Amino acid sequence: MTEKFPELSKLPFQVKLVWGATDKLETTYANQLAVTRTENEYYLVFGEMTMPVIFNPDSVPNEFEIVPKIRIAVGHNAMKAFVEVLSKYVSSIEEG
Repeated sequence: MTEKFPELSKLPFQVKLVWGATDKLETTYANQLAVTRTENEYYLVFGEMTMPVIFNPDSVPNEFEIVPKIRIAVGHNAMKAFVEVLSKYVSSIEEG
């Protein structure tokens, strides 16, 4: 992964990236995503839209609310790495 983060490869020593335990993390469900960008970072806002049960087609609302759940700030290099990892992962699942 150091090729995705060139600043790590500039260090005068080897660095191994090791994930800590994730079993204590809270899981948040999201089915919507909005991405915005500043000069230095991307902001990923994950949200949830709950579809109501509609009994009468004449009473469908004009809009549905997306409830923001979490916002994550990501640097440019990390965003590129995330996109690549997610693309490869989804492709591998779709290919079976």
